[in-house]
Amino acid sequence: GSKILSKTFNQHGWDTVTIDNNPDLKADICDNVYNYLSDESIKSICNGKIPEVIWASPDCQTYSVAAITKHRYQTIEGHLKPKTEYGKFCDEGNTKLVNYFKHYNGLYFIENKKLSLENISIQVSTR
Repeated sequence: GSKILSKTFNQHGWDTVTIDNNPDLKADICDNVYNYLSDESIKSICNGKIPEVIWASPDCQTYSVAAITKHRYQTIEGHLKPKTEYGKFCDEGNTKLVNYFKHYNGLYFIENKKLSLENISIQVSTR
């Protein structure tokens, strides 16, 4: 969304596409990245190709230290479960993201806060 990484990739000869749901960031596509987690949808925005690299920065607002108690509660097992609809939305989207990458053959990075994906209980499918 912010195009910080894409500018560097562009300077080194890579084609890039940015997606962010915040219109102020002026991404190439203003939408939720969770809507682009299939090969077909990715090809539709990448000239019919699957990218060699994907850098994902999923929505982590419900996992931040400042908002964690508003959106989550801790189970006896230590997992952080959503208690708001937005928390559920983020968990569902991040589950889709992680599951997509299980089947993706390129290089990928998932940028997240310390409390983000490592402490939530998401359902990950295996190959």
